[in-house]
Amino acid sequence: MINCYVKIDPFQDKSNKKIKMIKNKDKLEALSSRLIPIEDAAVLMKIKKETLQNWLSKGSKFKRVKVGGKTYIDGSELEAYLQAALTGR
Repeated sequence: MINCYVKIDPFQDKSNKKIKMIKNKDKLEALSSRLIPIEDAAVLMKIKKETLQNWLSKGSKFKRVKVGGKTYIDGSELEAYLQAALTGR
């Protein structure tokens, strides 16, 4: 009878999973750091929160991101909008 078991080092397997989990967590943190609450975005743009809410409801200028019942906008979209406003494009 031939022994056909594969020898797996349990410590090696766990360390690989931890490294993958850390990399995934870093990606998620980078993505979540891009989200700006609409209150903060309105302050940055020097407009009223209600104006920004109207823009979001019409679907113009920015894309709305809803997470856990709160509304956010993408920071990179806001940055692009402000850059365009400053350069007059």
